[in-house]
Amino acid sequence: MADYWIVKPLFDGRGYQIGNEVIKSVSSTDVEPIRHGFWKQISPAKVYECSECGQNVMTDDIDVYEWCHGCGAKMDYSEWLASKDR
Repeated sequence: MADYWIVKPLFDGRGYQIGNEVIKSVSSTDVEPIRHGFWKQISPAKVYECSECGQNVMTDDIDVYEWCHGCGAKMDYSEWLASKDR
């Protein structure tokens, strides 16, 4: 069974983040596996769609969107697939 880490931000009395507390007491049954997807362009007007959930994004630079805001998929499908073939 894999271990998963949860990072909780720590704040001082004035609301400034001063560090992180790492919690390791989460079992794999409490988390969802990471989805891997890619953006596909669906119109010439620079509208892209998530390959996992269909969420649309309109942008001039799709590379700044590393995660889908709809389903949380990590947009690295080709890199992830290449690492699985090794």
